[in-house]
Amino acid sequence: GATLTALPERVERPAMVPLGKLALFPGTLRHTNEVTVLLGENLFALRSASQAVGIAERRAEFVAAQVHSLKEEVRELGSELEKLGAMHTLGLDRGSEGGGGGGGDGFGLVCNPDGTVEIREEFVEAEWSGGGGGGGGD
Repeated sequence: GATLTALPERVERPAMVPLGKLALFPGTLRHTNEVTVLLGENLFALRSASQAVGIAERRAEFVAAQVHSLKEEVRELGSELEKLGAMHTLGLDRGSEGGGGGGGDGFGLVCNPDGTVEIREEFVEAEWSGGGGGGGGD
């Protein structure tokens, strides 16, 4: 921002121009109010320095909003991970003690050797045989 606002104050500016990797020679910068701005997907536009500052500020605001949104999403996912971790720990303890469904609530998590977790629930035939649910008990 500071360079874009200070550069167009004068018509020409002295500069040391690089020639190769090792050599510099004195030169001047002209057309210091003209900036080529990337609009997206290899599309460029010639804009004044003040217009380029406006574009840069809008892009910075957009990126800041995206960063804020992503930080909020990471925070939410972190709390979800904590909840799942607690459920996993409780379920594994019950699953390993009761052979896959201890604790009397008919629910258990079992960790398999390949790293997957099985959710095991007790089957209650009365829930499936009674009432007019769809699909029935094949």
